[in-house]
Amino acid sequence: MVSSVILLLAVVAPARAGEGCRLYEQETFPYGVVWWRIDPGQVRDQRLAGFPEGRTAYLVTAVRPDGILVQNREARHPRLLGWKAIGRSQISIDGRRTWRRGCAPGDDRHE
Repeated sequence: MVSSVILLLAVVAPARAGEGCRLYEQETFPYGVVWWRIDPGQVRDQRLAGFPEGRTAYLVTAVRPDGILVQNREARHPRLLGWKAIGRSQISIDGRRTWRRGCAPGDDRHE
């Protein structure tokens, strides 16, 4: 019984994480130096495998119609993240002092 509840939460939580989040687009993504990281409070998203939760920040190196490219010092090549993955994670536009949900502005429930 307990294992089935845990399994249900593991399946439902990532789906609910995207509800109510107005996704960024190429035109609405913030200008300037933007950092990205996995939200340490979210359940592990399989699309973000390989990224440590909340411990490492990645610099946004380009914004494209299909998402953003992120890279850290150790990586040879940037990695593409789609807009849905960004909505489930966090961004910082003030040099990593504060972090907020990766939803476009105007979504008061998740900023």
